[in-house]
Amino acid sequence: MRNLQKILALVLALVMSLSLMATAGATDFSDDAEIDETFRESVDVLNGLKVFQGYDNGAYFSPKGDITRAEVVTILYRLLTQEAKANYGTSAVPFQDVSVSAWYGPAVATLANMDVLNIYPGGTFEPNRKITRGELAAILASFCGTAEDSGRDRFSDISGNWARRYINQAAEAGLIYGYTDGTFRPDQNITRAETIVMVNRILGRSASADTVLRGYKTFSDVPTGAWYYWDIVEASNPHGFQMNGSTEKWTAIG
Repeated sequence: MRNLQKILALVLALVMSLSLMATAGATDFSDDAEIDETFRESVDVLNGLKVFQGYDNGAYFSPKGDITRAEVVTILYRLLTQEAKANYGTSAVPFQDVSVSAWYGPAVATLANMDVLNIYPGGTFEPNRKITRGELAAILASFCGTAEDSGRDRFSDISGNWARRYINQAAEAGLIYGYTDGTFRPDQNITRAETIVMVNRILGRSASADTVLRGYKTFSDVPTGAWYYWDIVEASNPHGFQMNGSTEKWTAIG
């Protein structure tokens, strides 16, 4: 896992240290033109998969919509450095239902070669299946090379669940969160909004009323009081920023 930690650390260092420079000709919601190469690739995929895009000409975001295994794995693949892709990239796919020529094929092959997808035994991946919160926690724990957990359950409903250890590891690393009632609901499909929050946490991205500029894009189905409101604002608005310690301060929109 040390190699994975170094890979992710490099990504975070790039994202956190470089200011975003706006460029002309960007597509709707394309952070990719404003950021370093590694993060640009990630946002490009998210936009292409309509994770950051809205619906009905951008009026709706569908925050409660689901996301598939193939989409999540492709997002994480795009977070890797070119060096990591070269080191772990392979044409050998360990799943009989995944072709390396599929749009998600290289991502699945690479992450499987990094031992990130060991939670899927039996030779099948079911790429179009909706991913659960427990699955994503397990994948993130492996992808980010989290340390062993303290042994204390962080949520009230994970005892006996197959993903318990991974959930605790990811929670202690600050990658995932539970619900206000103390549960994690590991077998529940993860939503688009929840996925964005977790990706923002991996990349060190955040926003609040005190850090953004006026004029940012909003969606009619994302109320200002929603717990995911600022994560969606952060992810769907191309912007320049400067870092003040660990706080991201917007300097320009678009």
